[in-house]
Amino acid sequence: NSEGQQYALARSKIADAAQSGLNPAASGNVNIGYNGTQIYNTTNAVIDPAAPSICGVPPGAAYWFSYTAPATGLLSVDTGGSAIPTLLAAFTYTNQLLNYSNLVQLACDNNSDGTGTNTTSFIQFEVTNGENYFIVASGVNGARGVIHINYSLAAGVPPSPPVVSSQPRSLTVGAGTAVALSVTAAGTAPVAYQWWKNNAKIRSATNPTLLLSKPAAADAGTYFVVVTNYSGSVTSTPAQVSVLSNPQVITYPGSLVSIFPGVRGYQYTADSSSDLGSWNQFSSLFPDYGGILWVTNSTTNNNLFVRVHTP
Repeated sequence: NSEGQQYALARSKIADAAQSGLNPAASGNVNIGYNGTQIYNTTNAVIDPAAPSICGVPPGAAYWFSYTAPATGLLSVDTGGSAIPTLLAAFTYTNQLLNYSNLVQLACDNNSDGTGTNTTSFIQFEVTNGENYFIVASGVNGARGVIHINYSLAAGVPPSPPVVSSQPRSLTVGAGTAVALSVTAAGTAPVAYQWWKNNAKIRSATNPTLLLSKPAAADAGTYFVVVTNYSGSVTSTPAQVSVLSNPQVITYPGSLVSIFPGVRGYQYTADSSSDLGSWNQFSSLFPDYGGILWVTNSTTNNNLFVRVHTP
């Protein structure tokens, strides 16, 4: 372990952990500190069929260890560096610790890193100075091997829920033009993101930015992102994405807006005609971020035709 504790022990059952030197009432050899790492090998750990489930999954060959908080704050625990996929949970207890029925689960994770990305396990929970907590780690689907338990205590820092400071914005995009929806959020780290489209979760869309690499008609819809951390979650305002493959005309009071799909980064020329015979150039145009060219003209001219082309 990284704390210099020579007699820090892990036990394969909660009763052993409570009666061992990890119990602060029996000895000073407890896992204590603001930051540290414990490394265990569950190869020879026994399986206790009565042990409580972790996120609904039996823990299998698990090790328990005790942590006495040196200060009040937010404790973060992860299994980064482990040789196997992990289950991770934290418990406190009510009254005198006699058996599993006294345990109260504070947090759990089934190898999702807290974000659903299936890498390591990550949990956070608030601790009180001098209170004792149990952390249990095991392998997913009965896996056995070396498990790293890394913990970090943010002492005296009250966790803050996530807040979205920059919302995703609605876009009209040309078909095939790569665009991105993005959000900026703040709050106690780590912060997790999950994008949704038309009230359906988008698989693997767990970053602050959502890339639409080649938008097609099927990509049109309403997008939003749910931002989550230990203290709660917040949902962004919805962003409407429209995908344009052919020119369209939008009517506004007193004007018509002709919109053309283009290629971002290229210059275009806009011409007008009243009879489709003779054309007059009236403007140079550059596509916006979505690859769209916008041409506005008055509704008083009912015989105006507009075309856009490369110069």
